Amino acid sequence: MATTLPTTLMETPAVTAGALTPDALSAFQDDFNAKPAYRLMQNAVTETSIDAVALNRDVVTRADHSFSIHLDDWKVTHQKQSGRCWAFAGMNLIRVSAMKKMNLKQFEFSQNYVMFWDKFEKANWFFEAILQTAGRDVDDRTVHYLLGRPVDDGGQWNMFVNLVRKYGLVPKVQMPETESSSSTGRMNQALLNELRQGARTLRALKSDGASEDACRARKTDILKTVYRILSIHLGTPPSSFIWQWKDKDKAFKRDGEMTPQEFAAQYINS
Repeated sequence: MATTLPTTLMETPAVTAGALTPDALSAFQDDFNAKPAYRLMQNAVTETSIDAVALNRDVVTRADHSFSIHLDDWKVTHQKQSGRCWAFAGMNLIRVSAMKKMNLKQFEFSQNYVMFWDKFEKANWFFEAILQTAGRDVDDRTVHYLLGRPVDDGGQWNMFVNLVRKYGLVPKVQMPETESSSSTGRMNQALLNELRQGARTLRALKSDGASEDACRARKTDILKTVYRILSIHLGTPPSSFIWQWKDKDKAFKRDGEMTPQEFAAQYINS
């Protein structure tokens, strides 16, 4: 690297030992060009996924997919470009008993429904934490942590249990996947922007001496916007729905109108 900056844009900087000189760069390029295999790899990888190019066909064709024991033949659930592994794991665990009770060969709970309420609960928790820490400096370590990534997709078992206890569950057909539930990056960024702006508003209210009631009233207004963002991206979660189905023996069954809490209580083994 140069030890001093050039005084004009086109002035050649001073060169120190170990710097990448034009001669060194030319040697790297010559070495690459001298190997036809490198150019072949470049042509392939610039137009095709490297995973596809690197695939070993011999390994693929030799793989034997016949097994003596099958654990199940249910349809695989797919979290796609989202961090919902914890919620998928929880719903995969409890759908076993649900399928048995309904005599179904295939069934999924709505992962989208659980994610909607998970993010809304995270937003409410975040604003409560912001109010509790409003007297601290903005660069306080706790405040810094809160403002980091408050609505990411991640979670754990106790969070899943509490969401199901409070909001219940619905069949996937009642709140199916959306583009944003399967690829959460843009939605999460919109939520992050809204939460950070809301945090600034609430901290300013606290700093101005607003009452707890006034702060929470403002928090409710901000949460309305969060709810709107989630509804636009994920759809509106049903408060009740008609549940009827045809089981694997072709028999028609009907439970009638149910709330998500009633559905969860009916089809989850406690």
